Amino acid sequence: MGTSTMKRTMPFAIVLAGVLAIALVVFAPKAAYAGDIATSGGAKYYGIESGKVCKKVDLTGNKKKDKVKYTFKSKKLTVYVNGKKSLTFSKAKYCNYVSVFKLKNGKAFLAVSLVNKKGLLDGGVYQYKSGKLKKVIDFAALTKSQKGAKSTFGGLASIDKNTVHVYCEAKQGKSYLNISRDYTYKSKTLKPVKKSLQVSRW
Repeated sequence: MGTSTMKRTMPFAIVLAGVLAIALVVFAPKAAYAGDIATSGGAKYYGIESGKVCKKVDLTGNKKKDKVKYTFKSKKLTVYVNGKKSLTFSKAKYCNYVSVFKLKNGKAFLAVSLVNKKGLLDGGVYQYKSGKLKKVIDFAALTKSQKGAKSTFGGLASIDKNTVHVYCEAKQGKSYLNISRDYTYKSKTLKPVKKSLQVSRW
């Protein structure tokens, strides 16, 4: 009797497990590096797909939405703004993401996160100044305060109103570090909220 009951309930258990598995896939949050960054307070974030044009923000400051695009071919990452080549990384091993974001005050920036051929983090946050994209936040530079640390991954963590939270994962000997810092819009650019960094080790 016990055996026949088990035979009847087993298919239902398998079906239930399958439904739960599908639900986890459908409703699970997407990874941040895939293009989704937590935003709040009126800030906006837009991930860009390779080869696709993004026309969501006024990056150049001319009060018109700009066309931003990037390509990643033969270990070379190139960013274009309105059809013009604006940034080039010639020794890229992996491209984590390219995106644009807008603060609550309307100021827009470009973010690039990649891994170079040495396996180290490269890229940062760029602002359009004097007709060119200039780096205002260097993701890998967060590791400079930690002697011997080598950055392996990092980028934007979240954006709230006019404040950007960035982080960097690094290896230091046998330890791993997570280094982060907040930047806020001040004096027409993004500047650190505090001089000190937030560092956790495991």
